[in-house]
Amino acid sequence: MSNIVPFNEMQAMAAAFAKSGMFGAKTPEQAMALLLLAQGEGLHPAIAMRDFDIIQGRPAKKAEAMLRSFIAAGGSVEWHKLDDTCADATFSHPQGGTARISWDLARAKRAGISNKDNYNKYPRQMLRSRVVSEGCRTIYPASTSGLYVPEEVVQFKRAPEKEKDMGKIERVISEAQHKRLEAKIAEMVIDREKVKTLCVERFSKEHFTDLTPDEYQQLDEALPDLVGESQPKAAAAPPPAESSASSSEPAGGAAAPARTFAFYYPGADGPQDQAESPEEWFQLWQRLCDTIVKSARIDSAEKDKKIRDLRKANDPVVKRLGPKMMGQINADIAKRSRELKDAAIAEPAK
Repeated sequence: MSNIVPFNEMQAMAAAFAKSGMFGAKTPEQAMALLLLAQGEGLHPAIAMRDFDIIQGRPAKKAEAMLRSFIAAGGSVEWHKLDDTCADATFSHPQGGTARISWDLARAKRAGISNKDNYNKYPRQMLRSRVVSEGCRTIYPASTSGLYVPEEVVQFKRAPEKEKDMGKIERVISEAQHKRLEAKIAEMVIDREKVKTLCVERFSKEHFTDLTPDEYQQLDEALPDLVGESQPKAAAAPPPAESSASSSEPAGGAAAPARTFAFYYPGADGPQDQAESPEEWFQLWQRLCDTIVKSARIDSAEKDKKIRDLRKANDPVVKRLGPKMMGQINADIAKRSRELKDAAIAEPAK
Protein backbone atom coordinates (compact mmCIF):
# COMPACT_ATOMS: atom_id res chain seq x y z
CA MET A 1 0.00 0.00 0.00
CA SER A 2 1.39 3.36 -1.00
CA ASN A 3 1.78 6.03 1.70
CA ILE A 4 1.75 8.84 -0.86
CA VAL A 5 -1.15 11.20 -0.14
CA PRO A 6 -2.16 13.94 -2.62
CA PHE A 7 -1.23 17.45 -1.54
CA ASN A 8 -4.84 18.73 -1.41
CA GLU A 9 -5.77 15.87 0.91
CA MET A 10 -2.82 16.67 3.17
CA GLN A 11 -3.98 20.30 3.31
CA ALA A 12 -7.36 19.16 4.60
CA MET A 13 -5.67 16.84 7.11
CA ALA A 14 -3.36 19.64 8.30
CA ALA A 15 -6.29 21.99 8.85
CA ALA A 16 -8.15 19.30 10.84
CA PHE A 17 -5.13 18.47 13.03
CA ALA A 18 -4.45 22.15 13.76
CA LYS A 19 -8.09 22.79 14.59
CA SER A 20 -8.21 19.84 16.99
CA GLY A 21 -5.36 21.28 19.06
CA MET A 22 -4.45 17.75 20.15
CA PHE A 23 -1.04 17.26 18.57
CA GLY A 24 0.98 20.39 19.34
CA ALA A 25 0.55 21.97 15.90
CA LYS A 26 -1.15 25.33 16.40
CA THR A 27 -1.48 26.28 12.74
CA PRO A 28 -2.23 24.38 9.52
CA GLU A 29 1.27 25.34 8.31
CA GLN A 30 2.92 23.65 11.31
CA ALA A 31 0.78 20.54 10.88
CA MET A 32 1.53 20.46 7.15
CA ALA A 33 5.28 20.55 7.86
CA LEU A 34 4.97 17.44 10.05
CA LEU A 35 2.83 15.64 7.46
CA LEU A 36 5.42 16.28 4.75
CA LEU A 37 8.20 15.16 7.09
CA ALA A 38 6.41 11.88 7.78
CA GLN A 39 5.74 11.28 4.08
CA GLY A 40 9.40 11.94 3.37
CA GLU A 41 10.23 9.19 5.89
CA GLY A 42 8.02 6.79 3.92
CA LEU A 43 5.23 6.89 6.50
CA HIS A 44 1.60 7.76 6.08
CA PRO A 45 1.18 11.48 6.86
CA ALA A 46 -1.26 10.73 9.68
CA ILE A 47 1.58 8.95 11.50
CA ALA A 48 3.23 12.37 11.85
CA MET A 49 0.82 13.27 14.63
CA ARG A 50 1.72 10.12 16.51
CA ASP A 51 5.49 10.33 16.19
CA PHE A 52 6.25 14.04 15.89
CA ASP A 53 5.47 17.17 17.86
CA ILE A 54 5.80 20.96 17.63
CA ILE A 55 7.52 22.48 20.66
CA GLN A 56 7.95 26.28 20.83
CA GLY A 57 7.63 26.44 17.05
CA ARG A 58 10.25 23.69 16.48
CA PRO A 59 9.60 20.13 15.21
CA ALA A 60 10.54 17.28 17.57
CA LYS A 61 10.40 13.48 17.40
CA LYS A 62 9.01 11.67 20.42
CA ALA A 63 11.37 9.37 22.34
CA GLU A 64 9.22 6.27 21.82
CA ALA A 65 9.10 7.04 18.07
CA MET A 66 12.92 7.26 17.94
CA LEU A 67 13.23 3.98 19.84
CA ARG A 68 10.64 2.33 17.59
CA SER A 69 12.53 3.45 14.45
CA PHE A 70 15.82 2.29 15.99
CA ILE A 71 14.55 -1.20 16.79
CA ALA A 72 12.70 -1.49 13.45
CA ALA A 73 16.02 -0.76 11.70
CA GLY A 74 17.73 -3.69 13.49
CA GLY A 75 18.93 -1.99 16.65
CA SER A 76 18.68 -3.31 20.18
CA VAL A 77 18.65 -1.77 23.67
CA GLU A 78 19.64 -3.29 27.01
CA TRP A 79 18.53 -1.34 30.09
CA HIS A 80 20.82 -1.58 33.08
CA LYS A 81 18.97 0.86 35.32
CA LEU A 82 15.77 2.87 34.94
CA ASP A 83 14.35 4.68 37.99
CA ASP A 84 13.81 8.20 39.34
CA THR A 85 17.53 8.74 39.89
CA CYS A 86 19.16 7.25 36.79
CA ALA A 87 18.50 5.91 33.29
CA ASP A 88 21.33 3.67 31.96
CA ALA A 89 21.23 1.60 28.74
CA THR A 90 23.45 0.03 26.07
CA PHE A 91 22.51 0.68 22.42
CA SER A 92 23.65 -1.67 19.65
CA HIS A 93 23.22 -1.76 15.87
CA PRO A 94 24.93 -3.88 13.20
CA GLN A 95 26.01 -0.77 11.30
CA GLY A 96 26.59 1.60 14.22
CA GLY A 97 28.28 -0.49 16.87
CA THR A 98 27.61 -0.32 20.61
CA ALA A 99 27.54 2.47 23.18
CA ARG A 100 26.43 2.72 26.79
CA ILE A 101 24.54 5.92 27.61
CA SER A 102 23.69 7.09 31.11
CA TRP A 103 21.76 10.08 32.44
CA ASP A 104 21.25 10.74 36.16
CA LEU A 105 20.04 13.72 38.18
CA ALA A 106 23.60 14.89 38.80
CA ARG A 107 24.22 15.12 35.06
CA ALA A 108 20.89 16.86 34.55
CA LYS A 109 21.87 19.34 37.26
CA ARG A 110 25.19 20.06 35.54
CA ALA A 111 23.26 20.69 32.32
CA GLY A 112 21.07 23.19 34.17
CA ILE A 113 17.81 21.30 33.53
CA SER A 114 17.14 19.44 36.80
CA ASN A 115 15.19 22.34 38.26
CA LYS A 116 12.58 22.19 35.52
CA ASP A 117 9.06 21.29 36.56
CA ASN A 118 8.87 17.99 34.66
CA TYR A 119 12.16 16.78 36.18
CA ASN A 120 10.62 17.23 39.62
CA LYS A 121 7.35 15.51 38.70
CA TYR A 122 8.51 12.81 36.24
CA PRO A 123 12.29 12.31 36.69
CA ARG A 124 12.37 8.70 35.34
CA GLN A 125 10.57 9.54 32.10
CA MET A 126 12.67 12.66 31.52
CA LEU A 127 15.97 10.81 32.10
CA ARG A 128 14.83 7.92 29.84
CA SER A 129 14.03 10.34 26.97
CA ARG A 130 17.51 11.86 27.24
CA VAL A 131 19.14 8.42 27.11
CA VAL A 132 17.01 7.31 24.12
CA SER A 133 17.78 10.48 22.15
CA GLU A 134 21.52 10.35 22.78
CA GLY A 135 21.76 6.57 22.25
CA CYS A 136 19.82 6.54 18.96
CA ARG A 137 21.70 9.59 17.69
CA THR A 138 25.05 8.02 18.58
CA ILE A 139 24.51 4.51 17.14
CA TYR A 140 21.97 4.97 14.35
CA PRO A 141 21.24 8.67 13.60
CA ALA A 142 18.64 7.89 10.91
CA SER A 143 16.24 6.84 13.64
CA THR A 144 16.06 10.41 14.97
CA SER A 145 14.92 11.88 11.60
CA GLY A 146 17.42 14.64 12.31
CA LEU A 147 15.36 15.90 15.24
CA TYR A 148 15.50 15.98 19.02
CA VAL A 149 12.98 14.68 21.54
CA PRO A 150 10.44 17.18 22.94
CA GLU A 151 12.13 17.02 26.36
CA GLU A 152 15.29 18.42 24.74
CA VAL A 153 13.61 20.94 22.44
CA VAL A 154 11.77 22.55 25.33
CA GLN A 155 15.18 23.49 26.81
CA PHE A 156 16.33 25.22 23.65
CA LYS A 157 16.43 29.00 23.74
CA ARG A 158 13.51 30.43 21.85
CA ALA A 159 14.67 32.19 18.71
CA PRO A 160 13.94 35.93 19.01
CA GLU A 161 11.07 37.01 16.84
CA LYS A 162 12.15 39.32 14.07
CA GLU A 163 10.59 42.70 14.61
CA LYS A 164 8.90 44.27 11.66
CA ASP A 165 10.89 47.21 10.40
CA MET A 166 8.60 50.18 10.82
CA GLY A 167 11.30 52.64 9.82
CA LYS A 168 12.84 55.28 11.99
CA ILE A 169 10.30 57.02 14.19
CA GLU A 170 11.25 60.53 15.24
CA ARG A 171 9.89 61.91 18.47
CA VAL A 172 8.36 65.34 17.94
CA ILE A 173 7.77 68.21 20.33
CA SER A 174 4.78 68.23 22.64
CA GLU A 175 1.76 70.49 22.27
CA ALA A 176 2.97 72.50 25.29
CA GLN A 177 6.36 73.10 23.62
CA HIS A 178 4.63 74.18 20.41
CA LYS A 179 2.46 76.69 22.30
CA ARG A 180 5.51 78.01 24.15
CA LEU A 181 7.36 78.54 20.85
CA GLU A 182 4.43 80.42 19.30
CA ALA A 183 4.07 82.57 22.42
CA LYS A 184 7.77 83.41 22.47
CA ILE A 185 7.74 84.43 18.80
CA ALA A 186 4.79 86.73 19.50
CA GLU A 187 6.35 88.16 22.67
CA MET A 188 9.64 88.92 20.94
CA VAL A 189 7.72 90.42 18.00
CA ILE A 190 9.56 88.28 15.44
CA ASP A 191 8.20 87.76 11.96
CA ARG A 192 6.72 84.25 12.10
CA GLU A 193 7.38 83.67 8.41
CA LYS A 194 11.10 84.29 8.99
CA VAL A 195 11.09 81.64 11.74
CA LYS A 196 9.36 79.18 9.40
CA THR A 197 11.92 79.95 6.68
CA LEU A 198 14.69 79.20 9.16
CA CYS A 199 13.02 75.87 9.98
CA VAL A 200 12.94 74.89 6.32
CA GLU A 201 16.53 75.98 5.66
CA ARG A 202 18.00 74.36 8.75
CA PHE A 203 15.78 71.33 9.42
CA SER A 204 13.75 70.86 6.20
CA LYS A 205 10.59 71.14 8.31
CA GLU A 206 7.67 73.34 7.21
CA HIS A 207 5.68 73.05 10.44
CA PHE A 208 6.77 73.70 14.01
CA THR A 209 4.87 70.59 15.13
CA ASP A 210 7.25 68.41 13.06
CA LEU A 211 10.33 69.55 15.01
CA THR A 212 12.20 67.08 17.20
CA PRO A 213 13.08 68.14 20.77
CA ASP A 214 16.69 68.76 19.70
CA GLU A 215 15.61 70.88 16.70
CA TYR A 216 13.19 72.77 18.94
CA GLN A 217 16.05 73.63 21.32
CA GLN A 218 18.25 74.86 18.44
CA LEU A 219 15.42 77.02 17.08
CA ASP A 220 14.70 78.45 20.52
CA GLU A 221 18.36 79.50 20.84
CA ALA A 222 18.29 81.09 17.39
CA LEU A 223 15.23 83.30 18.00
CA PRO A 224 17.17 86.24 19.50
CA ASP A 225 19.16 86.51 16.26
CA LEU A 226 15.92 87.28 14.41
CA VAL A 227 15.00 90.14 16.72
CA GLY A 228 15.26 93.51 14.97
CA GLU A 229 15.46 92.02 11.49
CA SER A 230 13.30 93.64 8.87
CA GLN A 231 9.63 92.84 9.42
CA PRO A 232 6.96 92.61 6.72
CA LYS A 233 5.15 95.84 6.00
CA ALA A 234 2.06 96.34 8.05
CA ALA A 235 -1.13 96.93 6.12
CA ALA A 236 -1.66 100.24 7.85
CA ALA A 237 1.31 101.20 9.99
CA PRO A 238 0.62 103.99 12.49
CA PRO A 239 2.74 107.16 12.24
CA PRO A 240 5.78 107.52 14.52
CA ALA A 241 4.14 110.27 16.57
CA GLU A 242 2.33 109.04 19.63
CA SER A 243 -1.41 109.31 19.84
CA SER A 244 -2.80 112.02 22.05
CA ALA A 245 -6.08 113.00 23.57
CA SER A 246 -6.24 115.93 21.13
CA SER A 247 -6.35 113.59 18.11
CA SER A 248 -9.56 113.51 16.15
CA GLU A 249 -12.10 110.99 17.36
CA PRO A 250 -12.39 107.73 15.46
CA ALA A 251 -15.45 107.02 13.35
CA GLY A 252 -18.49 106.18 15.38
CA GLY A 253 -17.87 108.74 18.10
CA ALA A 254 -15.59 106.48 20.22
CA ALA A 255 -13.25 108.14 22.69
CA ALA A 256 -9.78 109.05 21.41
CA PRO A 257 -7.00 106.58 22.31
CA ALA A 258 -4.83 107.34 25.33
CA ARG A 259 -1.29 108.70 24.90
CA THR A 260 0.99 105.82 23.80
CA PHE A 261 4.68 105.36 23.03
CA ALA A 262 5.66 103.29 19.99
CA PHE A 263 8.54 100.81 19.97
CA TYR A 264 10.56 100.32 16.76
CA TYR A 265 12.95 97.65 15.51
CA PRO A 266 15.87 98.61 13.25
CA GLY A 267 14.82 98.40 9.60
CA ALA A 268 11.16 97.75 10.39
CA ASP A 269 8.38 99.60 8.61
CA GLY A 270 6.28 100.95 11.43
CA PRO A 271 6.26 100.25 15.18
CA GLN A 272 6.41 96.65 16.39
CA ASP A 273 4.98 97.28 19.85
CA GLN A 274 3.69 100.11 22.02
CA ALA A 275 3.52 101.13 25.68
CA GLU A 276 1.05 103.24 27.58
CA SER A 277 3.68 104.88 29.79
CA PRO A 278 7.42 105.69 29.77
CA GLU A 279 7.93 103.09 32.50
CA GLU A 280 6.21 100.39 30.42
CA TRP A 281 8.27 101.40 27.38
CA PHE A 282 11.48 101.05 29.44
CA GLN A 283 10.38 97.53 30.44
CA LEU A 284 9.99 96.63 26.75
CA TRP A 285 13.45 98.03 26.13
CA GLN A 286 15.05 96.03 28.95
CA ARG A 287 13.31 92.79 27.97
CA LEU A 288 14.46 93.04 24.37
CA CYS A 289 18.02 94.01 25.35
CA ASP A 290 18.17 91.07 27.76
CA THR A 291 17.13 88.75 24.92
CA ILE A 292 19.89 90.11 22.69
CA VAL A 293 22.52 89.73 25.44
CA LYS A 294 21.49 86.11 26.15
CA SER A 295 21.85 85.05 22.51
CA ALA A 296 24.47 82.33 22.15
CA ARG A 297 24.78 82.72 18.38
CA ILE A 298 26.36 86.18 18.14
CA ASP A 299 29.46 87.61 19.80
CA SER A 300 29.60 90.47 22.30
CA ALA A 301 30.57 93.11 19.72
CA GLU A 302 27.55 92.28 17.57
CA LYS A 303 25.27 92.32 20.63
CA ASP A 304 26.52 95.82 21.52
CA LYS A 305 25.87 96.97 17.95
CA LYS A 306 22.33 95.55 17.97
CA ILE A 307 21.51 97.40 21.20
CA ARG A 308 22.87 100.71 19.83
CA ASP A 309 20.95 100.20 16.57
CA LEU A 310 17.83 99.61 18.63
CA ARG A 311 18.40 102.89 20.50
CA LYS A 312 18.93 104.75 17.23
CA ALA A 313 15.73 103.34 15.72
CA ASN A 314 13.77 104.63 18.73
CA ASP A 315 15.53 108.01 19.07
CA PRO A 316 12.40 110.13 18.26
CA VAL A 317 10.39 108.19 20.85
CA VAL A 318 13.12 108.35 23.52
CA LYS A 319 13.14 112.14 23.26
CA ARG A 320 9.42 112.19 24.01
CA LEU A 321 9.83 109.98 27.09
CA GLY A 322 11.33 112.90 28.99
CA PRO A 323 14.82 113.76 30.28
CA LYS A 324 14.65 111.42 33.27
CA MET A 325 13.73 108.32 31.23
CA MET A 326 16.22 109.28 28.50
CA GLY A 327 18.95 109.35 31.16
CA GLN A 328 17.94 105.89 32.42
CA ILE A 329 18.06 104.47 28.89
CA ASN A 330 21.45 105.98 28.11
CA ALA A 331 22.80 104.74 31.45
CA ASP A 332 21.44 101.25 30.67
CA ILE A 333 23.18 101.29 27.27
CA ALA A 334 26.47 102.39 28.83
CA LYS A 335 26.28 99.67 31.50
CA ARG A 336 25.50 96.93 28.98
CA SER A 337 28.26 98.22 26.66
CA ARG A 338 30.86 97.94 29.45
CA GLU A 339 29.73 94.42 30.33
CA LEU A 340 29.80 93.33 26.70
CA LYS A 341 33.27 94.76 26.17
CA ASP A 342 34.52 92.87 29.23
CA ALA A 343 32.89 89.71 27.84
CA ALA A 344 34.50 90.32 24.44
CA ILE A 345 37.95 90.31 26.05
CA ALA A 346 37.25 86.90 27.55
CA GLU A 347 35.95 85.46 24.26
CA PRO A 348 38.43 83.36 22.23
CA ALA A 349 39.72 85.00 19.09
CA LYS A 350 37.97 83.80 15.92
